[in-house]
Amino acid sequence: MWTPARIAFYLTSLLAGLGAILAMFGAATYDPVAQTIDLHPISIPVFVAVVAPTVASALAAVAAFLGWGRKP
Repeated sequence: MWTPARIAFYLTSLLAGLGAILAMFGAATYDPVAQTIDLHPISIPVFVAVVAPTVASALAAVAAFLGWGRKP
């Protein structure tokens, strides 16, 4: 089911998608000739302030879906 080729394909797709999203939001520049993505400088405090609540909300949604914290 989870072969190394399949995992590599999914990880490559994930990285390409993240690169495209960063380019759309102006946090990176895509060079189609060299096939590279250049990241712009990112403020770490702003990055943490944006990512932490997003990850916490996603984890809370997973916990609610899986029923974590319910009494048996």
